Amino acid sequence: MKKPIHPIRNMIIGVVVLLCTIGLVFGVRYVTHLSFLNVTEVVVIGGETINQDVVKGIVERQLEGEYLKLIPHRFVWLYPHDAIVANVNEVERIYNVRVTRHEKTLTVQFDEYAPYALWCTADAGSRCVFLTEDGYGFAPAPQLSGGSFVRFMTLGRQPTPGTIAIPADDFQLLNDLIDRLATKGWFVELVEFDKERDAFVHLASGSELKITLRVPIQETLTNLETILGSEQFTHLEPGNFAYIDLRFGEKVFVNEHGTPDEMVATSTASSTEQ
Repeated sequence: MKKPIHPIRNMIIGVVVLLCTIGLVFGVRYVTHLSFLNVTEVVVIGGETINQDVVKGIVERQLEGEYLKLIPHRFVWLYPHDAIVANVNEVERIYNVRVTRHEKTLTVQFDEYAPYALWCTADAGSRCVFLTEDGYGFAPAPQLSGGSFVRFMTLGRQPTPGTIAIPADDFQLLNDLIDRLATKGWFVELVEFDKERDAFVHLASGSELKITLRVPIQETLTNLETILGSEQFTHLEPGNFAYIDLRFGEKVFVNEHGTPDEMVATSTASSTEQ
């Protein structure tokens, strides 16, 4: 037959458990609030145009408050690493955020997207997105005037931050073409690119080159040089022709006046057609 448990004993056990729990809670609170166990300094490294104080403010806000109103977010072993990374990553132009801790100091490092070109719509109130040199659209661009950046339009696709405008390999080929044309004094202000990998390269003078990336860029440039070196077309320069169509290999179409009539020349410049 079981002996009855004395109620006073139950009370004593309950009091002891309660006191232990309270002691544990206060002990945890006391230890986790010790200054040498809390983050006291935030160091921000990175960026050329981004205000580091803005980033520091984001981090400091994540360090405010407590877990369960008990353990401070600044506690060195439980600081909100992932939340800090996520919130700093939300700043436009910032990527590759790294957060490390050494003793009481948090170091936040990040890289900054650098604008290389613009990805724009074709409408009158053209909206643009900044592009990196890899063709990645990272942030909406303000209304810009002048020719600081070459503009790209993707036929059938709208500029969208956080997406690739043009595959990196094709974007590199187009920019190589732009750079090589610039050495001739043929400056590009706009490139329209379609799904067939055709590109319509608009020069600052108003003339246009029609090319395709299905043909190697070097072959395209060689054909252009051959045409410009021929006796019939030595006068061609940006502004005095409507377009030169280089999409068909050695068969090059030259339209000087913007009329439906076309001159056609082989890369050897040996024949023409009207």
